[in-house]
Amino acid sequence: MGIQGVAARKISSAGISTIVFTSALISIVTSVTNAVVRPASGPPPRANLKGHVGTFTAYVSGAILSGVLVGSYVAWLVWIPMAAVLLALVCLKANWKMEWRAA
Repeated sequence: MGIQGVAARKISSAGISTIVFTSALISIVTSVTNAVVRPASGPPPRANLKGHVGTFTAYVSGAILSGVLVGSYVAWLVWIPMAAVLLALVCLKANWKMEWRAA
């Protein structure tokens, strides 16, 4: 998957998808590598790490939270996906209301 992600990024193909976690990690490593090993001449490369680091942080935080819940509060673990789905539906409904009012 990592090789696929690097190859897709190298040929600038948006149609080849890979797992978000792997893509975020590849983007972080590629940006840092380009910033460290850049040619002496020419403009410095753009480092757009904010979104990728945020995605990576969200995954790590979720993994830590899940680990704590599995270790201590197994009964609560079942409700996390349900809460996520409900939150997504509430956000979707709020977005529809805002679009309907704007139209």
